[in-house]
Amino acid sequence: MNIIIAADHRGFELKNKIITYLNNKNIFCIDCGPSSYDPSDDYEDFVIYAMEKMQELPGSMGILICKNGAGVSISANKFKNIRCAISFNKDHIASMKNDDNLNVLAIPTEFIEEKNVFEIIDSFLSTPFSNEKRHIRRLDKLTTLENKNFKG
Repeated sequence: MNIIIAADHRGFELKNKIITYLNNKNIFCIDCGPSSYDPSDDYEDFVIYAMEKMQELPGSMGILICKNGAGVSISANKFKNIRCAISFNKDHIASMKNDDNLNVLAIPTEFIEEKNVFEIIDSFLSTPFSNEKRHIRRLDKLTTLENKNFKG
């Protein structure tokens, strides 16, 4: 499993801690930046790189980090086949993964205690998609919408 990870300056320190945490669990991370702290960086630059990498590596999962999670989530969801959402606890992410086959987790650094981040990530990575007919039907509708609205 490949984990594509990116952040802005607000998530830089946490991103590095997450990479260490996942590497210690023998989970491979592709770090899409930033490589150094820059308080004037823009999350879009790193999200674009990360989501392009996810397009190249089907089946990979993503973790994006910024102050409130919204910016990275909005940016990620501009890409085809990306289902990104902000999560605040392990049960929340498990529900989204189970029902919506979420493939990118947005972490809001200013609104989650660091100790809870790793529980959320573990739940994100371990919860399978339900494959229930109603959930598949809903995802098929989203795919139809993406195919209509996205070119290429």
